[in-house]
Amino acid sequence: MFWKLALTRQYTWMNTPDAGNLLLPWFQLQAGELHRLAFAFWDPYQWCGQPLIGQGQAGTAYPFNWILWALPMHQGWLRHVYLNWYMVLIHFQAAGFAYWLARDLGRSTPAAWFAGLAFSVGPFLGVSDWPTMLNAAVWAPLILMFFLRAFRGESVRRSALFSGAALGMAWLSGSDQIPLLLTIAFAGLWIWQAFQLRQWSLPLIFAGVAAGVCALQALPTLEYLAYSPDVWWKFPVSILESHAVPPMSIPGIVAPQYATDAMVYAGWTLLSFAVLGLWSGYRARETRLLAALGLGGLLVSFGHYIVFEGILYSLRGLAREPKSGLVLFGLCGAILGAYGLDACREMLDSTAAAANRLALTLASLSGLCWVALLLLAMTGGDDLKKFAPLALCAIGAMLVAGLLEAWRRGALTPRAGTVCAILLAMWEFGNVTGSNWANIEFGWGWLTQLSSGSDVVQYLNSQATPVRVDTSGVLHNFGDWNGVEQFDGWSGGTQNIVRVAQYPSARALAGVNFTVGNKPPRPGRAPVFDSPRGIKIFSNPEAAPRAFVSHGVVTANTPDQLNYMLTKPVAELRAKAFVTGPAPKIEACEGAEPASILWRKGRSIRVKASLTCTGLLVLGETYYPGWHVSVDGKESQLYEAYGFLQATVVPAGIHEVTFTYKPKAAWWGAAISFLTLIGVGAFAWFSKRQRAN
Repeated sequence: MFWKLALTRQYTWMNTPDAGNLLLPWFQLQAGELHRLAFAFWDPYQWCGQPLIGQGQAGTAYPFNWILWALPMHQGWLRHVYLNWYMVLIHFQAAGFAYWLARDLGRSTPAAWFAGLAFSVGPFLGVSDWPTMLNAAVWAPLILMFFLRAFRGESVRRSALFSGAALGMAWLSGSDQIPLLLTIAFAGLWIWQAFQLRQWSLPLIFAGVAAGVCALQALPTLEYLAYSPDVWWKFPVSILESHAVPPMSIPGIVAPQYATDAMVYAGWTLLSFAVLGLWSGYRARETRLLAALGLGGLLVSFGHYIVFEGILYSLRGLAREPKSGLVLFGLCGAILGAYGLDACREMLDSTAAAANRLALTLASLSGLCWVALLLLAMTGGDDLKKFAPLALCAIGAMLVAGLLEAWRRGALTPRAGTVCAILLAMWEFGNVTGSNWANIEFGWGWLTQLSSGSDVVQYLNSQATPVRVDTSGVLHNFGDWNGVEQFDGWSGGTQNIVRVAQYPSARALAGVNFTVGNKPPRPGRAPVFDSPRGIKIFSNPEAAPRAFVSHGVVTANTPDQLNYMLTKPVAELRAKAFVTGPAPKIEACEGAEPASILWRKGRSIRVKASLTCTGLLVLGETYYPGWHVSVDGKESQLYEAYGFLQATVVPAGIHEVTFTYKPKAAWWGAAISFLTLIGVGAFAWFSKRQRAN
């Protein structure tokens, strides 16, 4: 099903706005840093620098991403074939975990294969192309598997520990929507289980281990939330409405690409065997739980179309992506489908009767679809392609009805019936999986834009002084992809810089010495470079050096004071800086005092400053917790200048000033995650050895 990605170079999953604008630039940055034996805690290229790991979406803390970034690069760039295989292997991982879950529930090997297939290419996973969300979703089977072990009374504390570890891995992926859904669902289930067994430590073990495993991602994210723009807390209700599954898409569960959303597609094969699985095993608690959990996930995906809209909106992650509920819908449907397949393999009298009724129902539905197709073809004009979903729905229902009836009559052996069921499911899912992968013959617009500014980058890199650009005319994260520092970015940023971004003086103080776009930053300004592709570069002569010295300092603590100060001319602001908090004591003296950046390596910047008297050295880098500064090797106090830049006091003379990002939240998180995973692994080894003895 993934031959387009695995066996050819003609297709790609990356030709999307999110991949072209955000994901690939993030991956390129992190791969480059890893090949330099560094870790991209800090992104120096967007928004005058920002905490990359704190944003989460870049997948910085996910260990499986490190393997991709460590692979050999082609002339310093990520390889297309590796990225395609990366997507393929995510789905294989999902299939493997679902297979493990089905086998753990006592399903036969062929039925477990069916479950793995259905989960990995079924609802949500079969269509989604955002890796961080997929990387979170693949851990759902293990979270459920260990909970069901406790549900059956098998080593409940150990099961709670491993279930929490799997949830922690989901949080490490960087996505917040799916892990939040899984956290809410399984926290409730573990609390319920604690009441049933009177073991109140179960939810604490589950939550504690999950928190420990995900600490590498969680602690920097919690720190970033306090300094991030308000969009996390204040986003429009329209996001909830636009990301929900509309009622018109419900027929899309069995009609591929029907209406507006293909993520709900399950197909007649999976749906039919899931119904049989629920029918044949309804008396078992596991099957009823699976049915309730899957139905709950489907209801969550409806978003504002259900009465619990307010609850979803209060849970920010779910409100931003209600469709994440389809992960549970697809997983539980896949496992119930495995139950149904095993029931057909045994074909008891009750199963045979249910299969007969289901086959008759499917045949009737197929007939109705054919009649509807005939009427639509007679009245709907010449464009018959729009009726393809309905035709596929009719064919699928007819084939599944024939399979069930042949199986019931004994015309198929259990092995042949199982093979036919798996092949039929593959055919149905093949109508959706990969349908949005772009063929190079039709152009890869979003990928092409990444290489469209190569001549622009060459011009910028030829400059003698450090370059920072304003890329208002470029959509993607130009800086991350090309290694060019820019003032803005497609997403992210910290609250202090976003707050002042509207002021031209702020951009000048940050050292924005070039503007990349189609229009000049000011009327009448001619471009210094004009690319044949239509991209122009305009010089900003009023821009301050990347590092400069000021001998006047005042305090501006309130937003009104800050806004008023930034309306002043840049020359005046350079002569008299303002800081947040008490102003340091400096001296006034005359004459030019040069300050230049000696080198920059990731999250460390060294500046050489020559002062005739004590002054304030301002560095054009975002002020953020975790940054430290030293003057000639001695720790110095870091100030927030102009409301968003870093500054420190430097005495008279020639000095080397080093600014270094040392994120305590990330280092503490890494230590906690590592120790927790070591503890979980050691516990698993000792418990396995104890059971063997």
